[in-house]
Order: sequence, then structure tokens, then C-alpha cells
Amino acid sequence: AAPVFVAFGDDHHSLGTTALALCYVCAREAYFYGAAYKIEALAAIACLALGTTTGAAMTGVLDGGTALCLAVLAAGKIFEPLATDLVAQRNSDAVFLQTTTTPEKKNKHPAFPGVVRRIDAADTVPLRERVLWPGRPDRCVLAEDADLAHFGAFVHDDQETAPVGVLSLRLPATRGGDDQATFRKLAVAPEHRRKGAARALIAAARDEARRAGARRLGCDARAEQQGFYERLGFERVPGREPFAKYASGRPPPISSNGSDDERRDSPSSSPPMYVAMITDL
Repeated sequence: AAPVFVAFGDDHHSLGTTALALCYVCAREAYFYGAAYKIEALAAIACLALGTTTGAAMTGVLDGGTALCLAVLAAGKIFEPLATDLVAQRNSDAVFLQTTTTPEKKNKHPAFPGVVRRIDAADTVPLRERVLWPGRPDRCVLAEDADLAHFGAFVHDDQETAPVGVLSLRLPATRGGDDQATFRKLAVAPEHRRKGAARALIAAARDEARRAGARRLGCDARAEQQGFYERLGFERVPGREPFAKYASGRPPPISSNGSDDERRDSPSSSPPMYVAMITDL
């Protein structure tokens, strides 16, 4: 309405309506919108102020300038939402194209498709012998088995099936109040490797160790499997050099710290080397 009254030279209506319009401009447009709106609003205010102090000849010119400024503001109000919608649509299209044309990365470490649960010590022995010490059952039973927490990974949650992976955990309470838990005899059946079984067993050991109040979790890993444990957040124990865990006799054909990445070793007379790994809980 203000540009119409100003353009037709109705002094009383033009000045009053323009003043009201400029109050709106100052209170809303000049606060919420960008620099262009602020400049136009200030120009309209300047035209109105000068119009009250000049003669009749200049009043019409200044009224026309005020009308122009307010018309530009009105046009901006109308067309800005349209421009905003176009920009939003363009950005949306770009995101859509980027989303649909970017190939999905393959998960290198799939989640174990089964379950992990506590088992008895005797249930770990068959897989220990098959994977760690074939034909040497005497090497597959630990004197401390009765004090360890044993876990089995099962493809099917069935009490009748055998585990495809096992792990034995020594909790802090069994080590004289130390705050470190240690797992041993991690073994995964060859046909079930690279399917997340070892990761699931270690995750279960982490959870159990935390519940027992441990602050760290450690293990003795085959030197060639150090990278696997590092990807799980473990690191070498400072100051501990690689060591031979089995100084005599034929070494186990599979790492006693079995993992998803391990391979069957060929028989050798030299014992395998181990590294002490640890991680905070």
C-alpha cells in the first residue's frame, strides 16, 4: 500500500503509511535478511527523512525514491522464497546424485552370524586339539582351566552343536587382585575363519573382563598375527621383546592365538615367536 500512496502523491497517507512500512522494515527485514535488504531499508528511511525538510519540488522525487525502495523490498519478499526453493532443490539433486552414484564399500569385517556364550572347560578341548595341537591332547588341557572363564562361538544357538571357535579368559580375581585380564587358547575352526568368530570371542572377553573390574585385557599373540590384534585396539607391551613360547618340541601348526586372518603353518623345527599384546578396557 505504501508505494501506491506515495506514487499518487497523497501526502497525508503517503507519509503515514510509509512510516508504518519502514517500522516493519526496520523491525523485521533489516534484522532477519541480508545486506541488500538493509541497504534498501536505510535508503527508504533517508528518502523519508529528507522529504520532511525539503520543498515541494523535491518532495515528489523523494517520495518516488521511497516508493522504489519499498517496491524492491516487496519484490524481494516475493521472489526470495522461490530462489531458496530452487537452491534447495539443486542441492537436493546433487546429494541424490552423489548418494546414488557412489558405490557402497564392502564391509571387510562382517559381524559373526552366530552367538557367543559361556561353555565348560571340557568343551574347548576338541577344538583346541584340532586347531592348536593336532594329536597332542596333553597340550590342550591347562592346569588352570578350572579357574578360567571359557567362551564358545556357535553358528547356531543349539546346545547340541559344537563350537566353531573357543577362547579361555583369566579374570583379575584369579591373579591376586591384578587389574589385568588375559585370554588364552583362542582357536577358530579353519572352515569358519574370516567370518567374525575371533572378533566376537574377543568382544565377549572384553565385556566379561569389564564386568569383573579389569582395566586392561592382554594376550600372547603369534608375531605374524600382531596386525590383527592391532586392528582390534591392542598394542605391543612396552619393553617386551618377541619370545619363544614353546622352546622345545614341534610348534603348533596353527597360531595358539587363532584369528580370522591366520593360516596353517608348515611343520618346522624352530619354535614360533610370540608378542605380548594389551589394550585398555
